[in-house]
Amino acid sequence: MNSNSPYAPEWAETRCTYSFNGQANVMTNPQPGGRVKADVKANRNMSVSVDCPIDRPEWNPSDRPNRDAEVAAWRAMRVSLDQHEATHRGIGRTWRATLEGRYRAVNFSVTGADHDEAMANASAELYSRKDGWGAEAQAAQTAIDPFTGAVLACPPRPAPPSP
Repeated sequence: MNSNSPYAPEWAETRCTYSFNGQANVMTNPQPGGRVKADVKANRNMSVSVDCPIDRPEWNPSDRPNRDAEVAAWRAMRVSLDQHEATHRGIGRTWRATLEGRYRAVNFSVTGADHDEAMANASAELYSRKDGWGAEAQAAQTAIDPFTGAVLACPPRPAPPSP
């Protein structure tokens, strides 16, 4: 597994993605000198959802003499691996609530040379904030890796039958 895992040195990956749902309210106002100010404020219809799929190894052992012992070792390893990946999902859920709180608290202003530029600047600022929040959430995930606690203790091969 160490040489075949796409996530080596780890054996699995949980990657949480956040979706920011709903739109902030934007009010534009002309300013002295011809510039336009865009005030961006959150509303209660804004939310964040999270999806945290787990990509982990599967194994379907063939029928063989030591199969039961190998399956038991695999299952023991998976308990540890699955607990770690569940921790990643928990972090994802915690950050979903944190990000939603931040999203619902959005309140900022930007300006532009005209209405279109003010709206573009407002959009860019909101995307920048969401990207920064997502980076913080990913840092929390990264902080618990690499995980090397999933140990596959393969049982010894049974002795060949005596002649």
